[in-house]
Amino acid sequence: MRILNFKENLSIFILFCGLAILIGIVFLAYSEKNELRMITIQENEAAKHLEILQTISANLVDMRSESITFLLYKDPMNLENFNALATDTEKLIEKIRSAEPDIGQGAAVDPTINDVQSLISQLRELVNIAQTQGFEVPRRNMPIIAKIEQLSTPLRKILELRNRNDLLIAQQNRAAIDAAGNAILEISIFVAVALVLIFSSLFMLMRYAAIRKRIFQEAHDLREILEEKNSELESVISTVSHDLRSPLVNIKGFSSELKRDISEITALVQPDKASQAQKLTSQVSDSIGFIESSAITMSSLIESLVRVARTGKQPVTPVKVDVSAMLAEIFKNYEFTIKENKIRIELADLPPCTADANHLKQVFSNLIGNAIKYRDPSRPLVLTVTGRRTSDHSTYCFIDNGIGISQQDQPKIFTMFFRASTTEKGDGLGLAIVKKLVELNKGHIRVQSQLGKGTSFCINLPA
Repeated sequence: MRILNFKENLSIFILFCGLAILIGIVFLAYSEKNELRMITIQENEAAKHLEILQTISANLVDMRSESITFLLYKDPMNLENFNALATDTEKLIEKIRSAEPDIGQGAAVDPTINDVQSLISQLRELVNIAQTQGFEVPRRNMPIIAKIEQLSTPLRKILELRNRNDLLIAQQNRAAIDAAGNAILEISIFVAVALVLIFSSLFMLMRYAAIRKRIFQEAHDLREILEEKNSELESVISTVSHDLRSPLVNIKGFSSELKRDISEITALVQPDKASQAQKLTSQVSDSIGFIESSAITMSSLIESLVRVARTGKQPVTPVKVDVSAMLAEIFKNYEFTIKENKIRIELADLPPCTADANHLKQVFSNLIGNAIKYRDPSRPLVLTVTGRRTSDHSTYCFIDNGIGISQQDQPKIFTMFFRASTTEKGDGLGLAIVKKLVELNKGHIRVQSQLGKGTSFCINLPA
């Protein structure tokens, strides 16, 4: 599952990388779009500017022709055409002046435009003089009209310069467009890579989700099988324990009957054979004692098996438990044993915990009982119970100076039917039940021990 989680996290990371690349590509594409738009605007403005200059140049030629024709032939149509051309040219000059010199030749255009404006004013003045004072006076000022030819030359040069600049700008714009095209190609490649990353990540996530679902389903199926097997085991244990109890009851009962019968037989034996009868009776009594002891052991084992089978079947009811009060009550049940064996109990101030009270009482009783049962006969038992609380857990440690547990036995101490090599007592089920009860209450238990010096059991439970 850890490997699966790592792969899922890697897929999510790749997915976010793909999304980041895609967002960057969108931003880059937007920037390229704006740059192309600005290039298009500049080209359009340059084209309009050039068209205006061309129109002014053409108008000057037409104005020269119309003014000369008017001064020579006095045709009002020529005057009307001249005035229209002059007005149109003045408007175009205003456009030139208001436009930004965005192609870099504004300084060259402005003086020529000023000269054109001045020439139009002089031509208007000549035409007005011709209308008011006669046509002889303007004819003497024909050199003014000749200036049109002089202005046409710089205008043509400006137009040529404009054409060259426009060509250069067009080349630059073409290079920019080519660069934009290359950028779009690169963007397309990045988009393809990003989409591959995104879709591959989505595919992997879907695959891992399917694997996880299958694992959970298999775990669910196994859990159901395990629960079914546990139910069968519990049923078998209940049946076996019931079937075994009856013979055990008979064994115990008939053993008691045999003891009574032996006592009665001994009383009837003749005095001269009393010693022989007593010897025989002693042997029979010992045999009956072994039978009873074995029956008691088997009965205890059956009870333990039933407890193991039932552990976990009962509902867990977590409550706030006053651990100090619970332990005081448990130690009161061992009061006689504690006094008789001069056992010293050291009970610290213990924090509360959240657990099933009945389960916790079984756990504590078992640990205390084990400490008393497996004490070192060479020294008085000292049993210390400590507790501490963290933010969300409470930990309790039962520390004794008993016989201890060997290093090789400690990993197996919570296994069913395991008994440590240092003792022959017990059925090997107590600590297995303790571990199961602790885990049912969302806790865990650990052991530390040194052979001949003592043992420490620490339980961690929700606070």
